[in-house]
Amino acid sequence: MWEGKPKSLTWALKAVMDGFSFSENEGLNITMGGRLQMSTIREFHDVVEGMVADQIFGKPHQITYWTGDFIPTILGLARVPFKRPVNKFHVFLNHRELIYAIAHMLGIPIHFPGLREDSLPSGCSMVIEVYDDGVRLFMWAP
Repeated sequence: MWEGKPKSLTWALKAVMDGFSFSENEGLNITMGGRLQMSTIREFHDVVEGMVADQIFGKPHQITYWTGDFIPTILGLARVPFKRPVNKFHVFLNHRELIYAIAHMLGIPIHFPGLREDSLPSGCSMVIEVYDDGVRLFMWAP
């Protein structure tokens, strides 16, 4: 039996949206054998993503909440000369929400082919490469 607070309609729809995205990333037929049109799935994705973004990023302080201490941490690691030159490889795992918030806080445009502007696909990454002579930042998706 369900214990605790039930999920909102927005989060239930997000679970379905993510199911489509994860399945598509794995090469599965997300049209349910042609019963759903890809255009319908894309429209569903756009509407649900908008609902989620409005709920968790609808106010400026919510962007700050999501980024927390992450940006100062990254800036500290990217400072040249390195504090510990032998320790140059760092991996941070998190959710698309953190990537979205970081991009918005730093003014980085979000654009992936086949998706509407400001939309992050499931499994995407923000890659920050730090070199002795600078930093390279880019987005990647499967």
